[in-house]
Amino acid sequence: MKTNKYKSKRVNGKKIDEHRFVWENYWGYKLKPEEVIHHIDGDKSNNEINNLKYFSTKSEHAEFHYEQGDYSLKAGENKKELVDGKLQCHQCEKYKPLEEFQKRKTAHLGVVGVCLVCRNEEIRKYKIRKKMRTKID
Repeated sequence: MKTNKYKSKRVNGKKIDEHRFVWENYWGYKLKPEEVIHHIDGDKSNNEINNLKYFSTKSEHAEFHYEQGDYSLKAGENKKELVDGKLQCHQCEKYKPLEEFQKRKTAHLGVVGVCLVCRNEEIRKYKIRKKMRTKID
């Protein structure tokens, strides 16, 4: 069964993607955040070592997809578009003015795709979960 979700597991109290864990165990070293482990057959639940391919950078991984005819990871292929001068938040899906989005100079249109209200709610929930984990530990 092909799935679009990565399997994950807890290692020393930290959540890690299973495919990265499998790769690190097989090769005996910790991956850096910029290193990518790709599923050859496209099935994110198939974490067999012979189905995993290593890329040293995210851009190298995107280039591989581009060469295979998949343009979705190439920069600029998923640009945000304004509708009547407003941008749709990826989370709440409401159209809002650009001023209501977090600024980021390197992002398309100078903003990230999640509005400030949704972003602040994400941060609030994260802090609650972190506080709960601290109480449990």
